[in-house]
Amino acid sequence: MKICVADDESEVRLSIIQKIRSVAPEAEVYDVGFGLSALKGINAVVPDVAFLDIRMPEMNGLELLAEVRRNHPQVKLVMLTGYQEFEYAWQALQLGASDFLLKPADRDHLKRIVREASADLHQSFLKDMAACRPWLDASFLAMEGLECRRADCWFDSSVMKRIRFWQREAESLSREEAEEAICIFNVRSDTAAAVLIAKSSIPGTFAERGEFREAFLREWDKWESARFFGDTPSRPRLPSAAASLALQQIRTELLALSRAFDLGRLEVKLSDWAAIVAQLELKLLRKECALLLGLLEEGFIHSDTVLMLEEDKIQYWLSWVRRFRTWTDLLARIRGLIVEATRALKELKEEAASDGGLVEQAMAHIRQSSYSDMSLEKVATAIGVHPVTLSRMFKLRVGVNFVQYLTRQRLEQARLMLVSSNKTVREIAGEIGYSDYRYFCSLFKKEYGFLPREYRNLE
Repeated sequence: MKICVADDESEVRLSIIQKIRSVAPEAEVYDVGFGLSALKGINAVVPDVAFLDIRMPEMNGLELLAEVRRNHPQVKLVMLTGYQEFEYAWQALQLGASDFLLKPADRDHLKRIVREASADLHQSFLKDMAACRPWLDASFLAMEGLECRRADCWFDSSVMKRIRFWQREAESLSREEAEEAICIFNVRSDTAAAVLIAKSSIPGTFAERGEFREAFLREWDKWESARFFGDTPSRPRLPSAAASLALQQIRTELLALSRAFDLGRLEVKLSDWAAIVAQLELKLLRKECALLLGLLEEGFIHSDTVLMLEEDKIQYWLSWVRRFRTWTDLLARIRGLIVEATRALKELKEEAASDGGLVEQAMAHIRQSSYSDMSLEKVATAIGVHPVTLSRMFKLRVGVNFVQYLTRQRLEQARLMLVSSNKTVREIAGEIGYSDYRYFCSLFKKEYGFLPREYRNLE
């Protein structure tokens, strides 16, 4: 915390500064003199707290207060006053001073003022962090276990800041980094983040609070990509436009080979697909993987060529894809899923698809399980069939595929929770398996004609 003291008597300034340092040894305390010199000093330091004497030559305390309030409205201003100056002190409070301190300064009163200023900074910091949650949600990130260590540095634009991510089980902050930490929090169950004081202005740093979102998401993209790909500067990058037509053709060929149960050529074509996809940026790679899996799932169910996917289908597979932390793991699972599905359908064909008992088992499993962790894979494993086979069974028996059926069940559960519980809409969305709050709201409105809050108010 930075504190400025302005008084035309040097002995008074020195006394107050010594007392502040005794009750708040971690604070940076500045002697800014008095009058115009004090204004110049405060403008240069931009403190968290300023103590201003009411009676000073050149510029009295009320005039100085007005100037500081105009230039730096966030600064907590405390007036220094004598017993005969209560009228001025009252004017100061009316002009925006937060407190006044009788001279000679009482040590306990000083301690209380500094503690209140620190508490105010902490609350303002928490308010800033709460405002970050919507855009973190949109990026499938969180801010859990938030620990604030240096709120004063967060608000100080002269302090350069940087962002650091790490895997919680594999590493931690160094001792030096821990001392530089402004705040620490968890963005995922296995990943932590910290805002640290940067020693210099280097790429990736920021100074103003308003720059945090851009800096955070930029550094997250870099860190997540490096972890996902084991990234090196030599990894080839392919423009999305150049990849689009080639991937569209390969998806069509993969679907045809799967329907023909041609496993040999299917695996070769999957390698061609993977070679192109691995050159995309991470966000585009995930979307392409979700698109391929969704199209193949629909292609196994329908005999005609599938050209378009519904948004809920894409979102389902995107959610599935995001579970994988590395490209190696994701690619291996995609290969396995597609090859296993082709083999399973070749063996089961129409006999498996006509087995209504398995569909009933799947529905019962869904009713008895938690929606928060429900997936096509888990239900298929529970009843002993391949995921794509299960989805095909649903389409033939129920008229919709598994993802559509699960979406309707989740939304119905959400509707019931809205009218029977006091949980927030965001809490309900999380409990039924939607980490993307805005997407959940759009699905709910599409199904029931109202946003969740509107529906609750109707009831």
